[in-house]
Amino acid sequence: MDYTFPCKVRWSMQELQNMSVFEAITGVMPIDCVLLFDQPIFLVPAGSREKALGKYGINLYKLGKVLGNKPLIIEFHADPKKFISKFIQEPAKVEVNGNIAVISSNPHTKPKIIGSNGKKINLLRFLVKRYFQISTVKVI
Repeated sequence: MDYTFPCKVRWSMQELQNMSVFEAITGVMPIDCVLLFDQPIFLVPAGSREKALGKYGINLYKLGKVLGNKPLIIEFHADPKKFISKFIQEPAKVEVNGNIAVISSNPHTKPKIIGSNGKKINLLRFLVKRYFQISTVKVI
């Protein structure tokens, strides 16, 4: 399957090397690799996240040993609503209007969506801006 992004995605030499190592260990060709806060983040095709993780997470463990930091593996979906829903992994209603995404959740799941010090929501904002040109993500 061919993946096209609305913007040009450029990889550094380190990201290309990480993608090569990822494919060699997991057998899954990553769509993209991003290094944020010294943590490699890999996007894989829909339905191949389990294969990339490996049985009992063994591939994730091997990647952490080789790359020096535990990577994050995210499934890519062409639909922004589905991508956001799969990323947050919490029951919530997602609405996308133009370049604004609104995530509606109950007060108990809101901290899980935002993450520690806003790390998870900031990562989501970065990814949806990179792939879907969505500039604003709100959690209500």
